This record gives sequence, structure tokens and C-alpha cells, in this order.
Amino acid sequence: VTQDVTIDVQDVEQWMQIRLETRDLQGNVIDTIEAGQDFWLQVYLQDVRTVDPQGVFAAYIDINYDGTLASAIGVDWHDISYGDYYRNGKSGDLTTPGLLDDVGSFGPTAPLDDSEYLQMMIKMSADAAGDILFFGDPGDDIGHGPLVFGYSAEFSWDRVTILPTALTVTEGALVALDDLYNVDEDSSNVLDVLENDTNE
Repeated sequence: VTQDVTIDVQDVEQWMQIRLETRDLQGNVIDTIEAGQDFWLQVYLQDVRTVDPQGVFAAYIDINYDGTLASAIGVDWHDISYGDYYRNGKSGDLTTPGLLDDVGSFGPTAPLDDSEYLQMMIKMSADAAGDILFFGDPGDDIGHGPLVFGYSAEFSWDRVTILPTALTVTEGALVALDDLYNVDEDSSNVLDVLENDTNE
């Protein structure tokens, strides 16, 4: 016996966009960096409702990445820099390799608009060569659901788009160091002059 089944799949209107981005310490957007250098991982918020967008009030997310290739500089929200509009309700645990746990804040005292605004900047270190994907998941602490102006309650995360970012870490430039060898007179020796050179 067979029976046709009709499934009505409906798109859920997106209300909020959270975008991740990497920048060097001078503020330039980057997608490549040398191992041993520091960089900023930045989080941007935007109200993307099609009708009467009034701005994002609060957002908290988990940010995942390869902890063997990069690490956060700091231990908690005290070590995070926040945008002008999002300086309240600060949260974040940076101690777990590969996870920026429940990082976020709230803050605007009045509605904004549909522009994108910087929420926070987390200083990171590029530790080893490889490709890193930074991607977000919903924050799971109580009271840390997404909030926008014009709607008085937390709403479902299926109305939130979290855009990831990728960063390629390359080996640093080879630094040649002076070599010093002691050898016996009239002896035959194989000298490896590259042995003590390092990648910067």
C-alpha cells in the first residue's frame, strides 16, 4: 500500500544576522595571516527584518574553531573589547581551546536601524599553519536568547543567521640565525646550516 504525502516546507523569516570577521591589529580585513601573529575576531549584529527593523538589542553565541591552530588571548569577558552600542550584560568564557563560550552582550538604550553594528572584538593568536573556520552556534545560557527592538521577548534561533568566517594561517618567514661549529683539524664534517633557523 502506498500513499502520497505532501509536506509543506515554509521558509522562516530571518530577523537577525550575526556575522564573524577576522582583521589584523591595524583593523584591515584579512583572510590570511602568518603563524605567530595576533588578530581580531570581530562579531557584527544586524536587524534584517523586512518590516520596521529597529536594531538588535542582545545576542550571545558560542564560537567554534580549531584550537590546535589558534587560541584566544584572555580568559573571560574582561578580555573582550565591545562596540559602542553593546557594553552591557557582558559574557564570555575563553578558557576552552576551540570554543569561545557564550560570548555576547546587550546594550542600545534606544532603537537603532537596519545597519550592521560591531558588537565585540576578541583578540586571537595564530598558533600553527592551517585553515581555520570560525562558526557560531546559539548561546545556551538561560536568559541569553536573541532580542531585537520592537519585539518584547526572546525568539527562536531559527530566525537568526550566523555567518562564519575562514582564516588561513601560513608558516612565518624563515629567519636565518648565525651558526657556530667546533670541528677538529683535518676532519671531515657535514654541517647543517639550516638546523637552527626558525619560522617567524
